Amino acid sequence: MCTSVAWETLYQEYTLLKISDGENKEPIYLLKMTCPSTGRIHALRVPPNIQSAHQAISWVNWGVDPEDFAIQT
Repeated sequence: MCTSVAWETLYQEYTLLKISDGENKEPIYLLKMTCPSTGRIHALRVPPNIQSAHQAISWVNWGVDPEDFAIQT
């Protein structure tokens, strides 16, 4: 089984990844997040209808737009 990243979208330190194994199965969509202070990488699965990292961040944060977040320090 060969797994590949079909595409990705970026928003600040976030990346939306579409991962496919090349078969007729539904691809997996992951929001990859890099902590700016520690550099640690975290990933969360998001629904397949999400089309951008910006949308994925809003979905993960219960509909709060990332532009409305407090300033990161």
